[in-house]
Amino acid sequence: MAKAWLLNLDAELELMRPTGYYPSRATLRACQRFETVAMQLLDVDDVVLKDRAQPGAQRLRGFTAAAWCPTPSALRALAKAGATLPEAPPLSCLQRVNHRRFHVELGQTLPGAVFADTIEAAQAALSQPPNGGWMVKRGFGFAGRAVRRFPLVPSPDDRRWLTQALTWGGVQLEPWLPITHEYSLHGHVDQSGRLQVGVPCLLIDRTQSLYTRLDSAYLGVRPDAKLLAAEESALGREAERVGRSLHAAGYFGPFGVDAFAYVVGKLRHFNARSEINARYTLAYATGMGIGAAGGFSNRTAQLW
Repeated sequence: MAKAWLLNLDAELELMRPTGYYPSRATLRACQRFETVAMQLLDVDDVVLKDRAQPGAQRLRGFTAAAWCPTPSALRALAKAGATLPEAPPLSCLQRVNHRRFHVELGQTLPGAVFADTIEAAQAALSQPPNGGWMVKRGFGFAGRAVRRFPLVPSPDDRRWLTQALTWGGVQLEPWLPITHEYSLHGHVDQSGRLQVGVPCLLIDRTQSLYTRLDSAYLGVRPDAKLLAAEESALGREAERVGRSLHAAGYFGPFGVDAFAYVVGKLRHFNARSEINARYTLAYATGMGIGAAGGFSNRTAQLW
């Protein structure tokens, strides 16, 4: 059965504050910047629900609902449009597995990284900054808005940002690092725990990294990551571990594991798990081999 999609790339904002959530115009514009890339997920007979505010009852009768992330508002809109809702993880599960705390529960992957859920713990870490300062990550992220590089002496605005971020379940503090390449590996875990994993992808232009420009730019990925053998093995182990952990937490569906390489002195180091995304990602189609090498040039999709 063909699918009716809602590309709610702002899902983390809803997970952060789900009650009465509806995206602002600015948020919708930010999502639209990436919609063409996200449409790589669609098959030729699939459609996209474009108007969340007025989904139009029964317009999508005969389609199976699909969402970037099956949040409550996404499922409500698709149901109002007449699409058939499949089973989906509950909101509480989506909130847990998409929060950075879940990543931390699997073990910190960078020397010196700290998760803080109180202002006292965060201030204690900030009082002992590493040489390059801290990268501070909010619990939920969306298009680079959830990451801020803190200088050795944080400004009043930095401290205001931190205080607000802590209200959403804690922050991850990581040493700022000279990242050279960013990677991702994607998978899908079903309700029985069966796990499928794709191929490692390389972010095309590292200068667009969250760790360097923080401007939400995205130029795509390549499926020829050319990792060192030990790095590819480590990334594969992390993806399998994440998939099993997601299943144990009650999640089923698509996911992605981000990784990066960085240099200390002249030595290359590899962080095999820097982020977990329990949803679709912009690189998912490429990483899982959807379409022609993950591309969408041979695909068309109807827009609603």
